[in-house]
Amino acid sequence: RLIVAGSGVGAAVLLAVAAATTALLPEPEPTAAISTAASPPTGDGPRATALLGIAKAAIAEGRTTDARRALGEADALFQRAGDLHGRGTAALRRGDLEAALGQRDAARTAYAGARELYKRAADAGGEAVAWAALGDLDRDAGRLDSARTAYREARAAYDRAGGMVDAPHVVFGLNDEAVEIGRAHV
Repeated sequence: RLIVAGSGVGAAVLLAVAAATTALLPEPEPTAAISTAASPPTGDGPRATALLGIAKAAIAEGRTTDARRALGEADALFQRAGDLHGRGTAALRRGDLEAALGQRDAARTAYAGARELYKRAADAGGEAVAWAALGDLDRDAGRLDSARTAYREARAAYDRAGGMVDAPHVVFGLNDEAVEIGRAHV
């Protein structure tokens, strides 16, 4: 494709020549990479992962119904695929949604479910993230003893994961959280 900026006879001639030239060229064959990128993901795992992305965007945009639907579908697909890690991630996102809506009990249930799914999947990094989310929830509710326990568990899971946790809060925030809890008790 060619974009021509300008006016007058020169631009018109250039545009006519470009159109005639491209009409003579054969249509290129689509490559596998192009056709794959344009098509929706296939298989339960990739579709479920795509739904997690949709849910995350819906949560950020305040579209609660869409987020719940996407999380439910993702969990069902992960369950059918036998993917405990994926199910843990769906539960973690559900906890994030419930926490954002101020539904602490529902958030706690979802985070605890995520923690258990990650544990069953032998994913200590996921456990660390779920424990940290529970700590945040308890800290925000003023349940400081529970928060402290959750943060200790998050730190232990982080250590079991060998530091391989892709969550800045867990990596950098646990010490800060302990300091904040200490300040709250003073």
